[in-house]
Amino acid sequence: VKTRIWTLLATLLWVAACARMVSSLDDSYYEEVTPKTGVTEASILFSHNINGETQPCGCNKFPLGGLEQTAGHFHQVQSAMPVIYVDTGDLFFPSPILPVNLVGSHTFTANKLIEAVEHLGLKFYVPGDQDFALGVDWLAALSKKAKFTFLMANLREGSSFKSKKWARLSVGEKKVLFIGVLDPELLLATHSPLFSSPEVAIKEALKEADPDSDELVILLSHSGMERDRRYAQLFPRLNWIIGAHTQSFTQRSIDEGQTQLVQVLSRNHYIGQIKFGIGAKDAQAKFGLLETREEFSKVVEPNPMTPLMQSWRTGVAAEQAKEQSLISSSQQAQDPLPTFNSCLECHQKQTAFWQGTAHANAWHTLAAKGSDNDASCVGCHSVGWQSKQGFMSTPERVRFERNHDATKLAAYTKDLAANYAGVKSIRALSAVQRKKLAQGQMKLITKHKVSHDYGNVQCLNCHDKNRDHPFDGSLENSGADMSAKCIQCHTADQSPDWYQNGQPNKAVVAQRMKAVACPSGK
Repeated sequence: VKTRIWTLLATLLWVAACARMVSSLDDSYYEEVTPKTGVTEASILFSHNINGETQPCGCNKFPLGGLEQTAGHFHQVQSAMPVIYVDTGDLFFPSPILPVNLVGSHTFTANKLIEAVEHLGLKFYVPGDQDFALGVDWLAALSKKAKFTFLMANLREGSSFKSKKWARLSVGEKKVLFIGVLDPELLLATHSPLFSSPEVAIKEALKEADPDSDELVILLSHSGMERDRRYAQLFPRLNWIIGAHTQSFTQRSIDEGQTQLVQVLSRNHYIGQIKFGIGAKDAQAKFGLLETREEFSKVVEPNPMTPLMQSWRTGVAAEQAKEQSLISSSQQAQDPLPTFNSCLECHQKQTAFWQGTAHANAWHTLAAKGSDNDASCVGCHSVGWQSKQGFMSTPERVRFERNHDATKLAAYTKDLAANYAGVKSIRALSAVQRKKLAQGQMKLITKHKVSHDYGNVQCLNCHDKNRDHPFDGSLENSGADMSAKCIQCHTADQSPDWYQNGQPNKAVVAQRMKAVACPSGK
């Protein structure tokens, strides 16, 4: 009797699990999802090239990205239909090699991102070349403990990764097959031997999974657009290729035969969506972009990402401050790079104009977000970064007329914060308001006897004058095209409206440069 009871209980538990059943075999994954009554569609939401970013960039007048904003989008879509969330790599880090002195803050951020994507319900993940920044061991350990599944069809046997070649989901009556590949040619030489030919792996996965004619077949690829085109040509059975690495930003799908190729912008500025019918014979699937605007953080209250973000801001600021305090130039230069207050003596008209621009207050954008020790941001919000004539670490950003000390810096920083109190967006202000703030900082420079403050985008970010100007005879501007300097910071993902098909739009760049060009004459 006891045996029958235990058998019956085991059977009931199995039946209860059938609505969402996972069968993990050596090389495959299968799950059934039962939608709510009356729901006829489902969505694949996808991201890639998040690059270790957690919050919107304050550089833009209308900031995009951020985990709280992403959570709002997910909540809205999940309220209407089942969601399958996938990511195709370069999720955790901004580059494949991290500066040794910044490993602590990047590791802290990566761990918070793991929490975030797991909360969002990340289902399948293909690593990118940047995700190997902490080495194979770190990423392999993550594959074993993560709630999401690594998909790498071309991972060689014998590796330390826990991974699947392919995965199949049934959503309602519709079957969806996912295959993941990573192009080893994108990896560092120490990592590429872990992977075999993606083309051979795709062929074998398709043969093994043997999708039926009505099944939706999706390749998750970290290979770049050109190689994705080749995959589509070789394997017409692929319905969609969700790519990564090249950040091609397909505002509509690129069709290669019957295969549709899609990518989105980096840093969660956009989330990709493929919406499909869940009837067995439904053939239509539509691609769209979800723009991750600020207001989406308010879609769900309380926002589940808010506590995580508060924890991240506090923790990463402490890590970055510690990192910067350990970096110090051996000796400050005796001929420091001049700051704007040196130029003011002769160029009052130009200084007055500059003070009305966002450039003159660019440091506040970092300070307001607690990112003033973030080495990945500092260079575009200052002059002289990583130069001994300028500053090598953020505590050295300010020089005083007499000996520098932490107490002086703290007092000056506190007064600067008060000068900008209540200002959320420099770009949203008028020129008159910005000028008032910049002039307020000028008064504080005098009050605290500051000789050099390298914060803000200043004269020598753009101009090619020597530090000995005007005594070196270089009285006239060379007239050289400065646009190459501008686009070093105004990149495709910081200033997407400057670009067309991945290249700077010369007309737009010229217009933006004209808007900040100093007036002629003294």
